[in-house]
Amino acid sequence: MSCEETSSDAAPSVSPNCRPLDDTKLTSFQPAAPALVPLFRCECTVGSVHVVGQTSVGMRKIIPLESAVLTSSDATSPFHGARLLEGGAADYLRTDAEGTAWLDARYAFLLRSGRTLYVQSSGTRYGHSAEAGQKLLEGKEEVEVGEYCFRLRLILECEDEHEEIRKACKSLVIASAVRGTRSVVYDAYLVQ
Repeated sequence: MSCEETSSDAAPSVSPNCRPLDDTKLTSFQPAAPALVPLFRCECTVGSVHVVGQTSVGMRKIIPLESAVLTSSDATSPFHGARLLEGGAADYLRTDAEGTAWLDARYAFLLRSGRTLYVQSSGTRYGHSAEAGQKLLEGKEEVEVGEYCFRLRLILECEDEHEEIRKACKSLVIASAVRGTRSVVYDAYLVQ
């Protein structure tokens, strides 16, 4: 519902459901600009696609991940060297009528600490052209990175007490990804 409505004489009037902005309640502070802090790189090998079929929300596919490893430019990072647990991941992808892939993947990694890291990634992947979009859907050939957009939001959960992991588990984590014919690679960033 709009706060501005038009009366019968076409002069705007304010709806009784809307209150005017009270400038005395605003703060003088400005929101901080977010910064991206590199967290880890995830390199995955994907398995054979299982096609569920056309559903009420689009074409549904399940793509198991055969292997994955997390790396970091900082070898002391608690994420560095984490490995996918066997049977611990799949992407439940659906494609809408416009060719956008909506991704929802779940992973379980074993950290060097011996703890399990749960990662849920969700996001979209789409081509900037119909041709790029079709290639992405078929997955039979690689598509140049500039020809499509692949972005994710990650939710991390872990019992590990390491400060970096605890911070990541309560923060917004996003990723930029690329898709190969048998692989997915993404760089994860903590939004600060």
